[in-house]
Amino acid sequence: MLLTAVAGAGKTTVAHTVAHICADRKQLASSFFFNREIEGRNKPHALFATIAADLSQMDPDIANRVAAAIEEDGCLPSAPTSNQFVDLVLNPCQRTSFVRPVAIVIDALDEARDDCLLEILRD
Repeated sequence: MLLTAVAGAGKTTVAHTVAHICADRKQLASSFFFNREIEGRNKPHALFATIAADLSQMDPDIANRVAAAIEEDGCLPSAPTSNQFVDLVLNPCQRTSFVRPVAIVIDALDEARDDCLLEILRD
């Protein structure tokens, strides 16, 4: 789901609410709230590292695949965001069967300072 609206319309409140509901149902895989004013919350590199870490906590097979990807490419933490997405999130999850649907909540993509990020997630 992609939620768009003008600034101040309450998108962050909706994202927090969805994240809490999913967490209560044990269906929240990860959440990330971009914020252009907070270092570490305004760069896309932190997004995929956070998602990979959260997914790794959910499933030991994903954790092993993420660890193997990092071991194979020590530059992955500073690699282009498209590489990080594929190697840290997409590939480790492709061979995983989740017992129930899971959600990843991402808020304020416009504060990520990376024009390619939305394209990566859309594809």
